[in-house]
Amino acid sequence: MLYLLRSFGRGGRSWLKVGYTGDLKKRERSYLTENPGHELIGTRRGDLTEETRTHLYLSACRLKAGFLEEWFIDCPETIYRFHHSIGKMNRWIWKERNFLFTAFDFSRRTPKVRIYEDLRFQHRYENLGTLLVDKEWKSWNLKKEIEARKKLIEDGYL
Repeated sequence: MLYLLRSFGRGGRSWLKVGYTGDLKKRERSYLTENPGHELIGTRRGDLTEETRTHLYLSACRLKAGFLEEWFIDCPETIYRFHHSIGKMNRWIWKERNFLFTAFDFSRRTPKVRIYEDLRFQHRYENLGTLLVDKEWKSWNLKKEIEARKKLIEDGYL
């Protein structure tokens, strides 16, 4: 389950956190010790991949709170966008992929990489050759393919 939590900080400033948990009651209890000044704003169904997708989407909408991965600006737009459909999020993430994925390490199999590869597959018939992030992904894939062929040659299959 995904949750949207408002956390009150110093000087009356508040931030919103998008997180994932399997047990919302337990997570809320842990927040009482970590940050007693909090308020649960909303929830929706989802898993770790959906949490990452929501983080990417809100980041693409320029709602991120500085460098913090899961924290966003406390405003009505963030709350509204938290409840958007996966399709709408995917369209926006794909549109903003140069901002979101540039200089990203594609060798690690993270939810962020899986989301990018799924979106790239969905948009495979578009003209992709000019974007920097697509070139990085192609370069990484080519390296993996060359390594696999070398292994086959070394093992005597080719």
